[in-house]
Amino acid sequence: MKILGCFLKRSKSIRTLSLLFGFLCLAFSASFGQVPDIVVKNKVFIRADQGPAGMNKDLGAINVDVPGHYRIFAHTFYNSGDEQLNESYYIDISNNSGGEILPQDSNAGVYKVVPDEPGTPHTSSKDSGTFKLFEGINSINIYHYAKIAHIYPQFINNIIEGPESVKILGFKIKYVNR
Repeated sequence: MKILGCFLKRSKSIRTLSLLFGFLCLAFSASFGQVPDIVVKNKVFIRADQGPAGMNKDLGAINVDVPGHYRIFAHTFYNSGDEQLNESYYIDISNNSGGEILPQDSNAGVYKVVPDEPGTPHTSSKDSGTFKLFEGINSINIYHYAKIAHIYPQFINNIIEGPESVKILGFKIKYVNR
């Protein structure tokens, strides 16, 4: 009887430990599980020939629950074919405390320019940069490359004249581990 009583006491504590371990595993997986993609479906149109007001737009705000590094992919419509050769852009982000967030993988000073893509009219998902985002509200801003082309001319394909329009159909924002 003493042996059986000792076994029952141990098995009860083993069951308690197993249950506790299960709860810890569940909490751990919820805290460190996959972070869902953030999808922004706002359509934005910017042009080089509209002056400063037409060369940048606010794409809208996103709410980030898990702070960290995020890669932003823009669903870009290159609608002019090869008539406009400078349909290039870059983005930055403003966080809820008013700070500017710049890409971690810049290619033109502190900015990451997404260059024009030649060919017939088409859509393409373009890597627009990796950003360190903070928890809370973050606003995505898009700018026409013409704003900085005089400082970083390496992406100019021809004289920037006329509309040189950029049309963004939306964004997908993916969490990346670093």
